[in-house]
Parts: sequence; C-alpha cells; structure tokens
Amino acid sequence: MAVLLCWLVNIHWALKLTTVGGLLAFGCYQTLLYGLKKLPGSIIELRRLSQTQWQLLTNQQVTFQGELANDCFITVPLTIVRIKVGQLSRYSLVITPDSVDKEAYRQLRVILSHDFATEPENPIL
Repeated sequence: MAVLLCWLVNIHWALKLTTVGGLLAFGCYQTLLYGLKKLPGSIIELRRLSQTQWQLLTNQQVTFQGELANDCFITVPLTIVRIKVGQLSRYSLVITPDSVDKEAYRQLRVILSHDFATEPENPIL
C-alpha cells in the first residue's frame, strides 16, 4: 500500500524511485528476518551434548543429533556450524553475533576454533 501511495504522489521521479526501492528492500529484509524462522525445517537451537555430539532443534520440535563437521566457517561477524547426521546428511546453521548473546557467541567460536576437549559451561547456545 505504501509503495502504491509513493508511486502515485506527484514528486520527482528519482525521489519516488528511491522511496519505493527502499520500501521494497525493507519488506524483503523483514521477510527474511522473520519469515524464514517460521519454515518447517528452521533450526532454532544448537546444543552441545558432549565433546563430540551436538543437537539441533527445529521450530517443529524435531531434534537431530550428530557430530561437528570439519568444514565449519568461523569469523567474528559470521559463524557457520555444520553438523553431520549420519553418513550423507549435513545441517548448516548460520549464526551472527546479534542472534545470540555476546558471551554465548564468544564461547561457541572458541569451542569451534580449538577447544574441543573441554565440556561446555552453558550447553544451550
């Protein structure tokens, strides 16, 4: 509705195009931010069960248990955790710093980087 109103208002075409583009970009961002969490296979929780076992929980309360894959991507702005479930199945979880609390994100990066031998302080990440 806002896009239609912006298009019908008698203003310069460049301002109109910028406004409509911004509204469309904001709508796409909101859809990705909140809409993807509602999909049936969306992972909502990552839990470390032991030194080698991890558990993924989907929004339909289905759990998958497996081992950490060796091709995880670990950086400060983005971490991709890959869990092997069985021989052929792998699940990927993209985690950004603003999606979890700061200390849990730091602990996860430390665990994934080099500290596989210690038990977690907080098993729910």
